[in-house]
Amino acid sequence: MSLLVLDNSGYHGSHGATGSPGHCGLYGGADGAKGGRGHDGQHAGHGGAIDLTLDVSGDQRGIPIRAILQPKSGITQQSEVVRTFVLGDPNAEIQMMANGGTGGNGGRGGRGGDGATGTRGRDATRYSSGTNGGPGGNGGAGGRGGDGGYGGNGAPILVKIHQLNMDVLMLLRQRVSPTYGGNGGLAGPGGKGGSGGAGGMGGSSYSWTETSYGRDANGNSTSYTTYHSNPGGFSGPSGYSGSSGRRGDDGNSGTSAIYTISMTRDTGRVENFLAPYDLQLRVVKYLDTLAYHVIEPASHVYLWVTHQNVGGMP
Repeated sequence: MSLLVLDNSGYHGSHGATGSPGHCGLYGGADGAKGGRGHDGQHAGHGGAIDLTLDVSGDQRGIPIRAILQPKSGITQQSEVVRTFVLGDPNAEIQMMANGGTGGNGGRGGRGGDGATGTRGRDATRYSSGTNGGPGGNGGAGGRGGDGGYGGNGAPILVKIHQLNMDVLMLLRQRVSPTYGGNGGLAGPGGKGGSGGAGGMGGSSYSWTETSYGRDANGNSTSYTTYHSNPGGFSGPSGYSGSSGRRGDDGNSGTSAIYTISMTRDTGRVENFLAPYDLQLRVVKYLDTLAYHVIEPASHVYLWVTHQNVGGMP
């Protein structure tokens, strides 16, 4: 394979679970309970450093590389990768990354419990009016959202090379390998408040009749009926809905590390650069050798190519 991927990034944090819902009111007019706090997101893992050494074989045919992947979060031992690329292989490529993981998102706060329905009023009797229903219970407040997990720190990447072998940096495709700190996890939203309970029904009204019996002036039997009623009660007021829970706090992002190319010159002096060279094609000119300004089949031509180094090292 011509592609070598060296990924020593940290792991991503898992997301927090939703908080437990609050209990609903269990008896007439009881308030609902507050929702549980959302669980915090997991902190992410830190990336591990990478040390890469590039060389050229003695026969000038191969590019032996040696990479050391230092320990990172969750891995306590370093690992080594050794490989030899064919010199001049246009598909040969090394990709490296040592980013911190992304923190897990905080869990949503639990929903508040619903308030219970108010107690029913007493029914009217012959001797009393009905009473009003009791007020409904208030809904419980929503739980607080969980906090986002911290992002992991990026780790440094160091590339070692000799001045005479600078051309093999083309394996890196003229880019800076990422060593970013991971983003912190997002805060969990607060839970929704519970609904207020309905007011209790008022007691029913009561009606009755009384009949009186007698005789009129002629001695005939008579009856007289009187209708009576006592009113019932009104329904009680509904409870208030619970307030929504507070949003949690976002997790802090990790810190980024540095990518460095350490080049040893013939004199033994070591120079460090933060980016490789980057050659970009600027001008291409063709001229025929006879200066006819016409290029015909079988003509000999001069080719001028101008590059510009826009990278971070000479």
